[in-house]
Amino acid sequence: MIKTIFIIGERTNGFSARVYNKFKKVQLLLEEAGYRVINPIDILENTSIQLEDAIRTNIKFLLGCDAVYIMPCVRVDNSRNLELSLAIQLDLLLIHGANYNEYFVNIGNVVG
Repeated sequence: MIKTIFIIGERTNGFSARVYNKFKKVQLLLEEAGYRVINPIDILENTSIQLEDAIRTNIKFLLGCDAVYIMPCVRVDNSRNLELSLAIQLDLLLIHGANYNEYFVNIGNVVG
C-alpha cells in the first residue's frame, strides 16, 4: 500500500523560487521512492493567502496522511511548528530528512 506523506519545512521567506524548488525537489525524490506526496507549497502557491488560512488548509491535508517528511531545515525542538506537533499527536510516521538515507532507500541529496 502506498503511503501518503506530507512535507514539513520552513517557509520563513514566503513562496520564493528557492523555497518552491526546495520543496519540489523533496517531493520528486519521495515520489521516486514510492510515496504519494502532499506538497504544501503546491497547495498554497497563492502568495496573498493569510498565514492562518494556510495553516488551516495544511492541517486538512495533513489529517489524511500516513507520514510526514521533516525537512532538515525544521527544528524538531520547536513546539511552535503546529504541523509537526499535530503529526506527533496523531502518531504519524515521522521521517526526518537528515536521517532519511540512513533508514530508507537512497533518494539522493535532499536539500534542507
